[in-house]
Amino acid sequence: MADSVFGDVKEGKEFVTDTGEKIKNMEELISKIKSDDAFFKKHVDEEKNDFAFWIEECVNSDIGSDLGIIKDKDDFLKSLDKKISKAKKEKKMFKEEITDGEFIKTEELNKKLVPEENETLEEDKVPDAERFSDVIEKMGEEIKEGLSKSGKKKKK
Repeated sequence: MADSVFGDVKEGKEFVTDTGEKIKNMEELISKIKSDDAFFKKHVDEEKNDFAFWIEECVNSDIGSDLGIIKDKDDFLKSLDKKISKAKKEKKMFKEEITDGEFIKTEELNKKLVPEENETLEEDKVPDAERFSDVIEKMGEEIKEGLSKSGKKKKK
């Protein structure tokens, strides 16, 4: 599945207009749609929605899904904006650090580093720099252990 919501699509996957202009990302597509009514009408009618197809196939299938039924320019842009906003929120939920292709959820990190709301902090539970590094080191060990249990080997 393609996933380039926040950047350019791979070379050869651009949306090519009838004038030969290559649209490489969502920002360029949205800008072109907003500035050129004829462009939208040329690619969206009762039988087709070229933008929805391109987004689903070349950008992100979750973003592109359900856009094909929208035939009105303003409704299309509103729906697209909502889907992109949702994708941005979901992206923030994950730490960008990947270990052998597996995401570490920010929530999971917070549970290990931050006490629960009703939990009182005892002197020995207050994280200082040394204890913080110990927690991070322990988490790294847990990740390695989890990867080895799942049959994956750590690349060096």
